[in-house]
Amino acid sequence: MNKRELTALIAERTGFKKKDVHTTLQATIDCISEVILAGERVTFMGFGSFYTQERGPRMSYNVYSKERRHLDSRKVIKFKPTLQKRR
Repeated sequence: MNKRELTALIAERTGFKKKDVHTTLQATIDCISEVILAGERVTFMGFGSFYTQERGPRMSYNVYSKERRHLDSRKVIKFKPTLQKRR
């Protein structure tokens, strides 16, 4: 499912206009992204948590050119689903 399909589904279930749902959904995604990039955790009870994690430096290998190169450490976004299923 992509953002357009999600927007249509939410509009169908709520009765709101697709344009309004799209604006709200985009604002929600932007806010979540800002919080995660600031290093904070975003948790939705019954769904899961988004957070950043430091990935250490490593060696990379390109299978086509047979070239090895060093990759610096970086932050990556992780998602951990809630173990309980809500009904």
